[in-house]
Amino acid sequence: MDEAFRLLDPAAAQTFLYGFPVAAKREGEAWFRAGRVHDLVPRAPGQAYAALVEDGAPYEVQLSYSGGAGWQGACSCPQRLDCGHVFAAMNALLAEHRSATVRGLSSGLAKPELGGADDLAPRLAATLG
Repeated sequence: MDEAFRLLDPAAAQTFLYGFPVAAKREGEAWFRAGRVHDLVPRAPGQAYAALVEDGAPYEVQLSYSGGAGWQGACSCPQRLDCGHVFAAMNALLAEHRSATVRGLSSGLAKPELGGADDLAPRLAATLG
């Protein structure tokens, strides 16, 4: 599995997306589906990423995870937070996470994320910081 895109807390990333304003979700989903998210790169695999989102101009998005605060994002656009660019970048990151998980399962190198007892300690540590 490509560990660079294995997120520490993918459920928290999904929860992060749910909290966006409707207009930002609509714009971000359109940009994501149009392939406008580029250069998604890990800064700290599992917990920090950067991407460019094209919207007339390239906007730089930073995504980061903190066990106590969950996922957060910031953008170089005038809105800075809760914008469609951040939504699009997080959507792309989750897509990469899912693809990496499937590749790992297909190669036999990764076990499915079942959330069992062996997974409890890292999840508690991530949640409690």
